[in-house]
Amino acid sequence: MRGLLRATGASGLSHHDIPPLFRDVAERGWAVTAEGGRVLTGLRPETPGRYVDRLAEETTVNGRGMTDYDLPTAPHERRPPQPCSVALL
Repeated sequence: MRGLLRATGASGLSHHDIPPLFRDVAERGWAVTAEGGRVLTGLRPETPGRYVDRLAEETTVNGRGMTDYDLPTAPHERRPPQPCSVALL
């Protein structure tokens, strides 16, 4: 995702480009769990779950709010075209 943003640029984007439901979750901020995980407050479950480690906890909780529904599923379709380095004869 970082590479895609770096190659594409996001300078013209504003908060209006973020879907309202995602904006609502982001506006609620972040929380730190008892295990030290940093999770989005709006996605934090009422009953803490059991996770293998902190990364699993963060991925499980935050992952629901980070889905790129607007991107194609095939990785090659998500990347901007790269310049061709093959010389034509």
